[in-house]
Amino acid sequence: MDYLADTNILLRFVNVNDPEHPLVADVVKGPLQRGESLQYTQQNRRAFWNVCTRPANRNGLGYSIEAALLRLAEADAVFSRLPDLAAAGPMWDRLVKQYRVQGTAVHDAQLVATMLAHGINRILTLNIADFARYSEVAAVHPQAENSAK
Repeated sequence: MDYLADTNILLRFVNVNDPEHPLVADVVKGPLQRGESLQYTQQNRRAFWNVCTRPANRNGLGYSIEAALLRLAEADAVFSRLPDLAAAGPMWDRLVKQYRVQGTAVHDAQLVATMLAHGINRILTLNIADFARYSEVAAVHPQAENSAK
């Protein structure tokens, strides 16, 4: 079974200075060794770029364009990008209505809709609570995945 990687996983994977980098880097190996794939979406890519290139004093990493491109290439070497599918649109519509999604949580609803459109039901994330409302998917924290090895 495949996983979708949340943006926080992608960011910790490429940022060796992050305290959670060792955990995430170790956990990423598990699914790959089991023949599973780690996916991400164009939405993750945009959010990744946003954090990488945003100044550090504004909760970003402050990377130059060149450094951000290198980090993105590192992520691309391990994680596979899912294509956007038209089927995710109606799924998103259903999710936001069914789960009464408001505010910035609409971005997580889009990730879930994309997962469902691609037949993926697990997301590797540091923010389990962001996905707890969705009965269609399982949010897996790296510590839980690590202990399952």
